[in-house]
Amino acid sequence: MPIYEPFALIALGVITGTYGVIIGAGGGFILGPMLILVWGLSPAAAVGTSTASVLITALSGAQGYTRARVIDYRSGILFGIAGIPGAALGAFAVAKAPGGAVQVSMGAMLLATALYMAARPVQKPSASKVAAGVRTARKASRTIVTAGGQRHAYSFSEPRAIAVNAVLGVVSTFFGIGGGLMRVPVLTHAFGFPVRVAVATSVLAMIPVAAVGTATHATFGNIRWPLLLFAGIGVVVGGQLGASIAPKLRQAAIIRMLAGGMGITGIWLIVKGAGWV
Repeated sequence: MPIYEPFALIALGVITGTYGVIIGAGGGFILGPMLILVWGLSPAAAVGTSTASVLITALSGAQGYTRARVIDYRSGILFGIAGIPGAALGAFAVAKAPGGAVQVSMGAMLLATALYMAARPVQKPSASKVAAGVRTARKASRTIVTAGGQRHAYSFSEPRAIAVNAVLGVVSTFFGIGGGLMRVPVLTHAFGFPVRVAVATSVLAMIPVAAVGTATHATFGNIRWPLLLFAGIGVVVGGQLGASIAPKLRQAAIIRMLAGGMGITGIWLIVKGAGWV
C-alpha cells in the first residue's frame, strides 16, 4: 500500500462518517463507489467493505445521538431486528447476482425520490394530535425530549414501519449503501417522524443490520480488511462529528443533504448497472 493511501482512506472515512451520520444513512453510498473507482475493488468487495464501514459509522453515530437524547429506542431496536434476515439475504445475493438491471432500477428510484424530496417542503408533525405513551390498535405514539429540551411528538403505524424496515435490510447489504438512505425519507414522509428523530433512530437501526451484513460478507471474503482499518479510523471520528453537527442544522437542510446523497447514489447505480464504469 502506498504511503499516502492510509491518509486518503482516513480522510475519506471522516467525510463519509460525518455526512452519513448527519443524514442517518451510514455513508456507504459514498465509500462503496470510491473503493471501486479509486482503489479498483470489485463490486462485491466494495459493497462488503462499505457495509462494514457502515457498522462502524452506526456505532459511533449512535453513541453521539445517545448523548443528544434524540433516538426513538423502541423503534430503532424493532427496525434493526426486522432488517436482520434481509441483511443476510442481501449479502448472499450480491455475491451471486449480476444485478445490472436491479442497480439501474434501484438508481432510478433513488434519483426520483431525491427529486421529490428536494421539491417537497418539510412537514412538521403536529404534537397536538398525539400523546406520550399512547397505543391504539392502529397507531403507536412517541414523545422524545432531547438533551436541549426540544420536544418531538408523533404517531405512526408500527407494524407497517417494521414491515418496511424488513425490506430495507435487503437493500442495505445488497447495495452496501446503508438502509438509512431510504429509511429516513420513508420515516419522515410516510410515517411522520420528525427529521432529527428519524435520522438518529435510523443510525441505531443500522447497527444490527450492518453487523449481520458484515458477518455474511466476511464469510464470502468480500471485505478488504486493510482498507477497512484506515477508513474505519476516519468513520469513527466522522460519526462523532456528524452527531454533534446534526442538532445545529435545520430540518430542511438535513433533508436537502439527504436528497443530494440519494441523487448521487442513484446516478452512480445507474451508471454502474449500465456498465459504463
